[in-house]
Amino acid sequence: MNTQKYPHELSRGFNNVVVAIDETRVKKLFDKTSRASDMGSEAKKQRYANAINGLVAKLIETEHDAIIMERLRIIAYRDQEIEKRVIWFELFE
Repeated sequence: MNTQKYPHELSRGFNNVVVAIDETRVKKLFDKTSRASDMGSEAKKQRYANAINGLVAKLIETEHDAIIMERLRIIAYRDQEIEKRVIWFELFE
């Protein structure tokens, strides 16, 4: 599992970290331990889902170790960057 801290981190899975690039895009980074086919498979599934309907975040492009997707701006605590969550928590505390 990738334990490196990233600026603008939104979420983390076992092999992936999702970071905000800007207000409209996110980047899903693939850990070096994941296979290249994992990223290719995920991108393929996302393209297929995007062709069916607009209920899945749009795939914008792929890079050698990441998938760039649209950023869904849902107004929820968990949808904000970790840095913002820490500030909000400190204010509420």
